[in-house]
Amino acid sequence: VRHPFLEVIPDLAPEEVPKRLEAFLGAFDAVRRAWPGDAASVEKLLREHPGLSRSETNFREDAVDACVAGLDRCLGGGDPAPRCFAALRKVAAASFRGKGVVKKGHEPPEHAFFELCQGLAEAEDELFLALRVDFLREARRELDARKAARNAQGFDDLLTRLHGALRAEGGAALARALRERYGAALIDEFQDTDPIQYEIFDRIFGTRAEEPSLLFLIGDPKQAIYGFRGADVFAYLEASHRAGARYTLAENWRSEPDLIAAVTALFPAAERPFVFPEIGMPPVRAAERPDRALLRLDGEIETPFRLWFVGREDGGRPRGRIPKVRGEREIPPAVAAEIGTQIVDWFHDPTITSVAPAMAAWTALRASRSVRKRSVAFGATLRME
Repeated sequence: VRHPFLEVIPDLAPEEVPKRLEAFLGAFDAVRRAWPGDAASVEKLLREHPGLSRSETNFREDAVDACVAGLDRCLGGGDPAPRCFAALRKVAAASFRGKGVVKKGHEPPEHAFFELCQGLAEAEDELFLALRVDFLREARRELDARKAARNAQGFDDLLTRLHGALRAEGGAALARALRERYGAALIDEFQDTDPIQYEIFDRIFGTRAEEPSLLFLIGDPKQAIYGFRGADVFAYLEASHRAGARYTLAENWRSEPDLIAAVTALFPAAERPFVFPEIGMPPVRAAERPDRALLRLDGEIETPFRLWFVGREDGGRPRGRIPKVRGEREIPPAVAAEIGTQIVDWFHDPTITSVAPAMAAWTALRASRSVRKRSVAFGATLRME
């Protein structure tokens, strides 16, 4: 809704909703009619099939009990509760081909009822896809209508309306008037620019203008991959390809020499360190600054770059990587706690005269969605006098 020029794929017609609803109801009716005659054989198969995993999340005895009870509730008559469809998906034919559901060396169980549930699951997916597309279409229309009725607009509207005006009849004259008023444009932190903002400036000053003027774009594509403030890495890459000339700063005036050396050694070692092959890690050196102040903690020079080793839990697998689920569960709060503790220490350290390190760490902490809730605990502690 906030990005009205994004293309919704697939582009489904409004008539698809009733058509797919009818198909879904037909598939559900077929499953419901089959259940009374298939219930006993399905339950027997779920309980006795030698190839089914009996883990807690698959087909352990209590899990089978819950699944059969859910099927009874869902197919016993009346309008089923939405949550009961989980039981139907659990016995859809494709579910038995999921990772870890069937033991190695065994074939998944087969039953006509499972195929009916598979057809229902696919019909449900198709229906909800059409509903989501229809919702986006109606939400955009309704939002515009409500803002028009209230004579209101937001920051996004200023951008989208200017963008629309530049693309419409008379857009060239508008761009010309803006160029006459502003001889050049310079956009700093361009990696935080979204496609709408970029096209506006490109139509006024850049390659899409009738009379290209001076347009300077300054940014770091390595930051664009995080989508900060709605940034789009593809907008950056398009601008880079369209640019008449490109320049790279070879000196870093902010960071410590040892930190720069560590970073420039680490990232180029990966084949695609920033996902896209067009974004590399150009060589950079620390600028010579005799007045450079190095990071100190408790009066001692601190190592600017550290690798934090997260060990395997006791009794875990002796070899191999830490499971992804465990990493996502434990590493973000650990990092949040470490950053929060460091911020508090910096704010109470009388030897630190600048708040820049603490504010940089605080920004990093809040930027991560996965740790944002944990940052609340530190917020009350940080007061700048």
